[in-house]
Amino acid sequence: SKDSLQSYFVNHQEDSAFISVDIPISFLNNEKIDFSEDQTKAINSINKLNVIAYSLADGNLDEFNSQLFSVKNILKSNIYNDLLRMGTSSGGKVKVLYIENNKTIDEIVVFGYSLEMGFAIVRVLGNDMNLSQIMNLGGIIALSSNLIVSLTSKVSMKFEIDFWVIPSFVRVKPFRAS
Repeated sequence: SKDSLQSYFVNHQEDSAFISVDIPISFLNNEKIDFSEDQTKAINSINKLNVIAYSLADGNLDEFNSQLFSVKNILKSNIYNDLLRMGTSSGGKVKVLYIENNKTIDEIVVFGYSLEMGFAIVRVLGNDMNLSQIMNLGGIIALSSNLIVSLTSKVSMKFEIDFWVIPSFVRVKPFRAS
């Protein structure tokens, strides 16, 4: 059988060319932010974000191409439903998929890559998530993920994580971590 995204994350989280971060939804510190009712429902439906990224600054092109091929094959599985595909101004590609079980969504996947920087995969894991409510959280989750990535990544990491994270894809604003 095909590898799963979960096993891909587990198999590569310790690899030095990758950055791997698990972000509990409590990281949003939702007591201090005044959320709308829809945003509160969306946040309560999310358990955590898993992020893994391959940096070309720390890796090499042959390994990048091999890893990209592996990830694309995993995402071809018929359990993933396409939500959105787009190109970026820097020549990258972004794909948003979701897994539906009995008409409820328990996982959303954002996969983005650039031939200059590398790739990132974000798994948004939760229970009975509502896509339109989740999409309204874009800026909040992107901000938290940028903060987490800048706290944990090596200085050489130059991913434009912001628009690979749920779902600032609605309004793409490239962000460069310094």
